[in-house]
Amino acid sequence: MPRLGYVVKMFPRLSETFILSELLELERRGFTLTVYSLKRAATGPRHPDVAHLKARVVELPERPVAWLLYGGAAALALLVRHPRRVGSLLRYVATRRTHQAWKRFFQAAVMVRDLEPDPPRHLHAHFASAPSRVAMFAAHLAGVPFSFTAHAKDIFHADTDLDLLRAKMRAARFVVTVSDFNRAHLEGVLGGERTRVRRLYNGVDLERFSPGARAAPAPHDGPVVLAIGRLVEKKGFADLLDAWPAVVARVPAARLVLVGEGPERDALVARAQRLGITDTVRWAGALPQDAVRELFASATLFALPCRIARDGNRDGLPTVLLEALASGVPCVTTTVTGNPEIVRDGIEGRLVAPGDPDALAAALVELLLDPATRARMAVAARASAVERFDLRRNVATLSSWFDDAPRAECA
Repeated sequence: MPRLGYVVKMFPRLSETFILSELLELERRGFTLTVYSLKRAATGPRHPDVAHLKARVVELPERPVAWLLYGGAAALALLVRHPRRVGSLLRYVATRRTHQAWKRFFQAAVMVRDLEPDPPRHLHAHFASAPSRVAMFAAHLAGVPFSFTAHAKDIFHADTDLDLLRAKMRAARFVVTVSDFNRAHLEGVLGGERTRVRRLYNGVDLERFSPGARAAPAPHDGPVVLAIGRLVEKKGFADLLDAWPAVVARVPAARLVLVGEGPERDALVARAQRLGITDTVRWAGALPQDAVRELFASATLFALPCRIARDGNRDGLPTVLLEALASGVPCVTTTVTGNPEIVRDGIEGRLVAPGDPDALAAALVELLLDPATRARMAVAARASAVERFDLRRNVATLSSWFDDAPRAECA
């Protein structure tokens, strides 16, 4: 069976279902995987599908004492066997003159010591930040190709090291990103240089998320607007709460169900209290995927009012929008990054400008009061998911790239 090594920030992680889905589909296609996690998995709810993953998960040393001790021993052993590879990478890391560069070097050395007995065909990382750096270093040390998928914070954050990002893109066998918007941005970072940046949308399991699971609400129930995401600034949930009084003024029976946890929870709950909407808002907390599917089944609309955070962070291609489309739920979202590539205004839902609660409220009210338009959008949403966001088709494309693309030398 072909072997792949995956490098991620943390595994498993409740908010990164797209990685778990990709791994499971690769295993279904016959790949043998090892997942290298830069951080220890957090406690809390996990998706049940984690139990179905056969991949071995290796947590790389995170604390300084650990990565110095284990990484140093691994690097010395590699130096004996591969002096040229290790020496050239050491010279590169030394020029960076940062604590983080040394940390990623030693983590890569531990990773290579683990994979050397049976090296993978290819290394792939999710996120253009620390995981891609470790993958780049490990690929150089092991003499195998690597690639990475760029998402959002890893390329848009104000603190992004553009020189380092360029080095990773030039070294990678190919670079994947999740929207045409992102692809244009990354090609701009390279200043027009020829590059191997490829757009591949995240996929959704069309069998698990489907309109067939939709449940008609009971006659006494009001319409439900569902919102899912980490409670952080870029999701725009403050804008959704600000819009909600105008929604319930026009549709008094409407209820908002907000799924997720995060650092802004207390501030958002306090905001709802100040707005006098606590009786119409349900805080569902973080939920595994099975529970999310049940909520999609009874949702009237899905809302995700993404915005650009003050530090430049933003969403790339929100997986929950894909799940909503596959479930046949019309969406109201904003024009941030790749969102217009998922939801076309007037077809699968409505698009509004980010940071505009009045426009958001108007779009929600419009669709809540128009069941015929919602029904048409629901059909279009499912058709779009089938055509563009099929997990199996998209992962098949990714797996073909693992086999076909030419290799580039590590920086």
